Amino acid sequence: MKVLVTGATSGLGRNAVEYLRARGVSVRATGRNEAMGKLLQKMGAEFVHADLTELVSSQAKVMLADVDTLWHCSSFTSPWGTQQAFDLANVRATRRLGRMGRGLGRA
Repeated sequence: MKVLVTGATSGLGRNAVEYLRARGVSVRATGRNEAMGKLLQKMGAEFVHADLTELVSSQAKVMLADVDTLWHCSSFTSPWGTQQAFDLANVRATRRLGRMGRGLGRA
């Protein structure tokens, strides 16, 4: 089984990668922080640098290839953000990822 973990470079997503890898699960991790991505690779995860708010179909195709399950941990949670920033990251990016996955036959 291969799991795609979004938002893997911090918080819940990083902990999800650690949890899955400790159980021998194959993980493809995505996030914006390339330095943390290198640490995830040392844990045995495959890292794909991606910002879901700017996701394009070619990135989605790489991210979702051969994935059995999605753990969507990516979110914007800053107390200083605008409603527009929250909507872009937490609603529109999630919707876009779902549509792209469905378009690739992954939903």
